[in-house]
Amino acid sequence: MLFLHLDKNLSNAIKNVLIVEDMSLHQEIVKNLLASHYVDTGVHIAKTVAEAYDLLGKVKFDCIILDLDLGNGSEEGCALLKSIKENAATMLIPVIVFTGTDINSMNNETLKGLSDAIVSKDGEALDKLMKETDHFLTSIDKSKEPEKPVLPAYMNEMFAGKKVLLVDDDMRNIYALTNMLENQKMTVIPASNGRDALEKLAKYRDVDIILMDIMMPEMDGFEAMQHIRQIAKYKSTPILALTAKAMVGDKEKCIQCGASDYISKPVNMESLFSMMRIWLYKD
Repeated sequence: MLFLHLDKNLSNAIKNVLIVEDMSLHQEIVKNLLASHYVDTGVHIAKTVAEAYDLLGKVKFDCIILDLDLGNGSEEGCALLKSIKENAATMLIPVIVFTGTDINSMNNETLKGLSDAIVSKDGEALDKLMKETDHFLTSIDKSKEPEKPVLPAYMNEMFAGKKVLLVDDDMRNIYALTNMLENQKMTVIPASNGRDALEKLAKYRDVDIILMDIMMPEMDGFEAMQHIRQIAKYKSTPILALTAKAMVGDKEKCIQCGASDYISKPVNMESLFSMMRIWLYKD
């Protein structure tokens, strides 16, 4: 059964959550759970892919709970997930796949790469679902964001219109940095690892600067930078390496692998913007 005791010690905040689920019973269960744990939460329900697309075009969501099987197999749900993560307007929204579909029979690695969490509808489903939902809703709470740096007016104008590829496997870092960069009127293209970064560079051919995390799954920043430097279009594009593990020799290794410069985490935004200005206007 889906009914289980849930930890009530979850944070309260105004959020918009989209539930994509074709079963009325499951819709109501999840909707009621969210309403009981979050104050003034906007819970929106889509029973079909068409309804989901319609809502995504009207509402800015903080999290999506998606059942892959929408009554006719998992193909439509998977296509919706892929579309969400490829659309610049929605790709940053955390998507929790909440499904009874046997994901082992699917391309599990592809599914993991597209979704932010996977919860199977089993005996502990709702406990797991609420923990994952709370993780994403609280980690992107705007009240916890660092203060935006106050930059000189001339510097703001220097960043306006520039396109940045932001590569990091932690959605919280992606969200926080994206807000900072977009505040300077930059266009941000997020990527979750090195392999994803290479795919994004093949799709978006006008990236001005790359912010590259180092410690990532599948393909780390070191390997990704080496591959990027082999692409003629990006041989001289500025790449700023970001890493939480500032060890002796890290900067040298980053430079050897293709980084233009190096900055350690947690990132000081004023320092980052100063470094970006230098490399964007180096010549």
